[in-house]
Parts: sequence; C-alpha cells; structure tokens
Amino acid sequence: MLINQITADVPDATVLAASLVVSTSSTEEQRRGMYNQAVRQIASDAQEAGKRVAYVDMSGLTTADLADPLHPNDSGYQKMADAFHRGVQAAGSAGWLKNPAPASALVRSGIAGK
Repeated sequence: MLINQITADVPDATVLAASLVVSTSSTEEQRRGMYNQAVRQIASDAQEAGKRVAYVDMSGLTTADLADPLHPNDSGYQKMADAFHRGVQAAGSAGWLKNPAPASALVRSGIAGK
C-alpha cells in the first residue's frame, strides 16, 4: 500500500489521504462510499501506529461542483483546496510539520525545461 511505503521510507513524513469526491457516474458512485470508508480506516490505523497520516474529507463537494461526471469545476477545486488547507492546518497543530531537509543536489524532473 502506498501510504505504508511512504511512511516506511520517510518515517517523519506527513501524509494527507483524501476521500473521493462525489460523482454523477453511477458506476463510480456505487464504489465511492466503500473506498472512502477504507481510506478513513487506513488513516486511522496508521495514526494509531504512531504515523503522521490524516484523512481529508471531501464530502463538502456536491454534483453542482462537477465539470463532468468525475472532475470538479472551479468551485469544486476551491472546496478541495479548502479541505486540504484544513488538513495542513490540523497537521501543523498536531506538531507534524517541520522544515524540509535540504536536497543534497539539484533535483530535476526529467521533463524538458523543468
């Protein structure tokens, strides 16, 4: 699982794991609740194990916040940003955030010009 790999590789990392947003796709929507429940439980279990993992709830978005069946419009993205901001603030209040370690060398993305 990705969260376990991240916290194993970087034990002092803070991970914010978000729920899926609402969808107008019946196929996606029928699985969303189970997925979101699993992500919430994974975050809770990780916290109980002493890891810095928090669940970010995206349930504030509605179908009015969608540009298509799966993707948010500008209003939806703003709500997502606000939810992540609350998650970052909570992580800061919990003492989970610190300045990043300096990179030992210049990091390149591999994409031309980046």
